[in-house]
Amino acid sequence: MMNNSTSFQYNISGATNVTLNFTEEERWQYLMLLDNEYSLKVLAGMIFLGILAVIGFFGNTLVLIVYIKNFQKSTSRIFILALAAFDLVNNIIATPGEIINMRYSYRFESVEWCKIIKLAKYLSLIGSVFTLVAISIDRHRKICHPFKRQITEKHATIIVAVVAVVSFVLTLPSLIVHSAKDVETDIPGLTGKKCAFEDSYDGLLHNVYFIGLPALMFLVCFAILCVLYILVGRQIFHQVKYTNKLNTKPAADSMDMDGAESRLSPPESMGSTTGLNTREITPAKIRKPVGLSKNRTTLMLLSITIVFIASFVPYLIIAILKWVMSDFKQNLGFTGYQFYSVFLRSYFMNSSANPVVYSYWNKRFRQGCVRLLTPWRKRKTVVF
Repeated sequence: MMNNSTSFQYNISGATNVTLNFTEEERWQYLMLLDNEYSLKVLAGMIFLGILAVIGFFGNTLVLIVYIKNFQKSTSRIFILALAAFDLVNNIIATPGEIINMRYSYRFESVEWCKIIKLAKYLSLIGSVFTLVAISIDRHRKICHPFKRQITEKHATIIVAVVAVVSFVLTLPSLIVHSAKDVETDIPGLTGKKCAFEDSYDGLLHNVYFIGLPALMFLVCFAILCVLYILVGRQIFHQVKYTNKLNTKPAADSMDMDGAESRLSPPESMGSTTGLNTREITPAKIRKPVGLSKNRTTLMLLSITIVFIASFVPYLIIAILKWVMSDFKQNLGFTGYQFYSVFLRSYFMNSSANPVVYSYWNKRFRQGCVRLLTPWRKRKTVVF
């Protein structure tokens, strides 16, 4: 019978070479032990990602169905659907893949799955950033320059297609540089496999392409988002201030308006069966729902941007600490490492948070979700 074993030779105290023979099964058992130990250290991170994956999958699926089914075509609808699609890529592939990579940190041997997981993660993040920039430009034009040429539904569709293609092209290098690479164990010569950046591409390429360029891209996009939404916020503030001023006009103006309405109303002797009180309809009240609707949509989309940026803050803090303190990870205890495993992956949160934001700001979305999830209930016909 053939003995399938592997020899590992190492030096003890710089004096004696010791050779250990491991069968493939024993090697696998030892790597499994290391996997189990590491997965306990990052258990909080795995649970965190698991919750995000479930919430994100069901939430973004609801977004796609409800917005396609219940909302009329608009630029906002197109951009929201694009965000949901990018987020689903994260929820279905990238997030579960990250959990698998954490669970099998010494036995991740599938090169193909490693490349797919990394591609999905970068595609989702870059696509979401570019889509948020497109949303901010659209909101800025609608709020600050309402009489200028606007982004149409056709333009929005083209923008989303370009964003998808550009994002995919920018993430293609991840297919080359990521693989199931060798990872050292505490036994010299005995190695496992993990999904990570290939050693052969480490150094300048890694620092420039996967640290420098992404950092520059996010800083530029962040600056664009901040500037445009500051301008939008200032314009909304002036609009609200102007609307409030109209609603607090002197009594003389109200008397004039009442007089005008009374001349347009039929005489009381003729009677009225409509029950409409014309005195309650004023130009300010006619304008108010439209303005509120537009501003509410803007605030909803702004909230999405804020959540996206905020989700990166814990990750950036960890990245800075690791850069400043070379022994940062080594000084973490069990509890500290649990928090570390969560904060290091905080950016996954943005792909699951958007449906929650829509639910908070958009009553129509909430109603659509209720209808979809409880089809057996009788409902009154609601005209949107």
